[in-house]
Amino acid sequence: MKRILAVVFSVSIAGSAIAAEKLRVIDLSDDAPASNAKPNELFKSQAKPAEAADFLKRLTAKTEAGIERSQTGKMTAIEARNQAIALNTLMKESDHFGAVFTPFHKCREAAIDAATSWQGFIGSNETQFVESYKSYLAGADECEKAIEEAQLHN
Repeated sequence: MKRILAVVFSVSIAGSAIAAEKLRVIDLSDDAPASNAKPNELFKSQAKPAEAADFLKRLTAKTEAGIERSQTGKMTAIEARNQAIALNTLMKESDHFGAVFTPFHKCREAAIDAATSWQGFIGSNETQFVESYKSYLAGADECEKAIEEAQLHN
């Protein structure tokens, strides 16, 4: 019984020590440094229309090349993997286009959908492949419209 009490006591002390360490690391005080960014700047994309157009061109070329190659039935597993890597790289690059309220967010969504579609292809998940590919096409169209609109305003 003494051993059980000693173990329970040790565990409770260790738990409170861990909690105290976590609270020490998190600074919730009023004098914590504030962000210098203005609220409107948080939702602006740093991308220019020319950058978005170049990105969309590369994304479309890579996606369509993979689709065409896969339809021939001659795509090897290595080629499919390389296609997935290329689309994931483009997806990471698309982070530059910002979040939902930025002008070129559909470019980012198109890249995510293209990579997700390809993952469905590799995993033999036809539903994921088809639905994500349709979303990619819609996102690419929206991205192109956003690029055209931004070019008209500049």
